[in-house]
This record gives sequence, C-alpha cells and structure tokens, in this order.
Amino acid sequence: MNAEHAWQTLQDSGWLQDVDISGVDWSGRDLAGCRLHHVRLDRACLSGAVLDGADLQGVSLQQARLDGVQARGCRLLEVDLRQADLRDSQWSSAAFSRCLGEQANFGRAHLERADMDACHLNGADFTQANLTRWTALACGLAGAIFSATCLRQAYLREAGLEGQRFPGCDLTMALFDRARLIGADFSHALLDRTSFLGAQLQEACLRGVRGRYTTLIGARLAQADLTEARFEMADASDADFSGARAPRVQWRQSALLRSQWQDADLSEAELLHCDLAHADLSRANCRAADFSGSNLHALRQADTHWDSARLTHTRPTDPSLARAEAWQPLP
Repeated sequence: MNAEHAWQTLQDSGWLQDVDISGVDWSGRDLAGCRLHHVRLDRACLSGAVLDGADLQGVSLQQARLDGVQARGCRLLEVDLRQADLRDSQWSSAAFSRCLGEQANFGRAHLERADMDACHLNGADFTQANLTRWTALACGLAGAIFSATCLRQAYLREAGLEGQRFPGCDLTMALFDRARLIGADFSHALLDRTSFLGAQLQEACLRGVRGRYTTLIGARLAQADLTEARFEMADASDADFSGARAPRVQWRQSALLRSQWQDADLSEAELLHCDLAHADLSRANCRAADFSGSNLHALRQADTHWDSARLTHTRPTDPSLARAEAWQPLP
C-alpha cells in the first residue's frame, strides 16, 4: 500500500493497520481520533500534525519528526519513538504504555498530566519541557536530560534515575518515592514539599538544596553530600545518613527520629528544635554543631565527637520513657 492509498483508507475508515509507509510526509495533516495499529512510520514527517485522541498500537516512529504535533489525550501502546523529534509538541493527558523512547527529543514539549507506564526513556531529552503532574511509573530514565524542566507534582515512583542531574528544574511537590537516585545531583535545588519516601539516594549530591516540608522518611543517603543544605519542617525519620558529608547543614523543626548518622560529618551543622529521638550519631563528627532545643532522647553517641558543640535547652534521655519503651510482657 502506497502513501496515497494509505491516506485515503485512513480518511474513509479512520483506521490503518499492518502497513509500512516509512518516510511519508504527513506534516500538518489532521489525524485526530484515528487508529493506527502496527503501522511503520520510521523517518516519517508528521510535523504540526493533529493527533488529538488518536489510538496508536504497535506503531514504529523511529527517527520520525513529530515536532509541533498536537496529541492531547492520545493513547500509545508499545509505540517505538526512539530518536524521534518531539520538540514543542503537545501531549497533555496522553497515555504511553510500554513505549520505547530512548534518545527521543521532548524539548519544550507539553506533557501535563500525561501518563507513562513501563516506558524506556534512557537518554531522552526533556529540556524545558512542561511535565506538570506527569506520571512516569517504573520507567527507565537513565541518562535522560532534565534541564530547566518543570516537574511540579510529577509522579516518579520507582523510576530509575541513577546519576541523574536536575539543573534549574522545578521540583515542587514532585514525588520520587522508592526511586533509584544513586549518585543523582540535586545541587541547589528547591525541594518544596518534594517526597523521597524510601528513595535510594546513596552518594547523591544535595549540596545547597533548600527543602521545605520535604519527605525523606526511610530514604537511604549513605555517603551523600548535604553540605550547606537547608531543611525546614522536613521529615527524615528512619533515614540512613551514615557516612554522609553534611558540614554546615541546617535542619529546623524537623523530624529525624531513628535516623542513622554513623561516621557522618556534621561539623558546624545546625539541628535546631529537631526530634532526634533514638537517632544514632555514633562516631559522627559534631564539632561546633548546634543542637539547641532538640529532643535527644535515647540518642546513641558512641565515640561521637562533640568538641565545641552547643546543646542549649536540649532534652536528654527521659529515664521513665526509656523504661517504658524497653518494657516487655512477661512470658
């Protein structure tokens, strides 16, 4: 079937399947609501085309031009978008399932409220894209580019983001729960109500971040860099900061219950009015640190370095509470 016949079939029935029309030029054409099943459109030009509400299943669009496409509410199942050009395209409320998007260019694309499920997006470029309320569930994103990207309220639960960088990104209320962020770089990012519940942040760089109401419950931050980071009203209960570099870090009015700080560097840190009950500071360097007003109940501090530390108005271990916590019923 040639391109002309394929277009006529699509116009007549709204459905096209099992054809190879690679390289076709359908730029600017109206494909709204059409169904494309197992169609090969590799290297095709669909620049400026309208695909609102379209249904694409098993379609191959490798190296295709999709810049400026309007595809609101489009459904894509097992679509191949590898190395495709999707710059300045509109995919709001679209649904991508098990799609291939390695090294695709989503620069300045609009993906508000779009859902991506089990997609492979390694090396994809999201520079200046709008990903507000974007969902990327169990997606591979290694090597993806996020630069000046809007990720407000984005849902990245369990996403693979090892070594990722987020320069100039808006991460307000973004959710990275249980995401794999080993070695990721959040330097100087604003983490306003951002959630890292159970996330893997070992060796990550959070140098100079500003966190307000940030959730780090159960996160793993061993060997992470928190130099001069600032957190306010955050919750890092049960988090692991062992071996972390955190000189001059600031925690204010934050929950750090049962947090692990063994061998961490907290020199000149400020942990003001924080709850450190049952935290472990064994072998930590707390030289010149300020814990004023904090709860230090049942704090573990074997070989902790407290030189010049400030402990004004701290609450030490409450013996009655400690006995109650250790109580066991008779056998």
